[in-house]
Amino acid sequence: MNNATLDNTLFVTNCDYPNPEAMCATLKRSADHFGVPLSFASWGGTYSCHFDKIPKLYSFFKKQSSAKYAFCVDCRDVVFAGTPENILATFNEVYTGGVLHQRCRGTVKNGLFSYVVAQKIAATFSNSGLACGGCFCGEISALISVFERCLELREKLRNRDISDPLVALYLSDPGSGQWYDRALANEEFFFNLLQAEEFSLIRVDKQKRLLAGFSHYNQFVPIHAYSLEWRRQCPPYDRRSVGTATILHSPALSKNAEAWKDYVDQEILTTK
Repeated sequence: MNNATLDNTLFVTNCDYPNPEAMCATLKRSADHFGVPLSFASWGGTYSCHFDKIPKLYSFFKKQSSAKYAFCVDCRDVVFAGTPENILATFNEVYTGGVLHQRCRGTVKNGLFSYVVAQKIAATFSNSGLACGGCFCGEISALISVFERCLELREKLRNRDISDPLVALYLSDPGSGQWYDRALANEEFFFNLLQAEEFSLIRVDKQKRLLAGFSHYNQFVPIHAYSLEWRRQCPPYDRRSVGTATILHSPALSKNAEAWKDYVDQEILTTK
């Protein structure tokens, strides 16, 4: 039985940009609107690659002593679409341990993997069950375990240390070589690679009950053509769908800041 409450749960983001106020404006507006207490693991720091957030989140959570659960969200392209009470009620229903991720809109076959790794992930999570790094949640102890494993794997991959079964599996197919440098800079790659590990701590919200990413083939569409209500009625497998999720992530829309702002204002911040 999960018992996540406002007293024992953190909502955390990293904002490592020279202009942090502007970069996380949409996230903060939605947090203020719905009353989500937002914490920052980092603010206004340096950003070199996506993986940077792993050691910063790890350091942040290692210092926490009272909280039991946490939600980690990207600062630029995530928006809250419900009250913390609603978010936590759904979390308590769907969380089954480990770290629960939003489902990535991509597929295993299009990921940064050799054939053998892709097959192993797909066997457990299905080809459409890749974990996304945009928003994820779980017990802080599980988050720390996953972060520690990511940090360990990155070092072992740099050294091509095949004494680690997961490193050996990844390096067993030469097809992965073309992606190697790019992979080491991508935190999502490590979350996905962990999906190939036996007894993985990674979980994926494939039904979009709590966490959802949505897009429209990397292009922003007119607001009223695909309203939030319309997106909620889409089948979960549709990349434009958000299901019943109350934490939404859309990297495609973040590329069009004004349209994203308008969408949030007209479709999300009009509800409570």
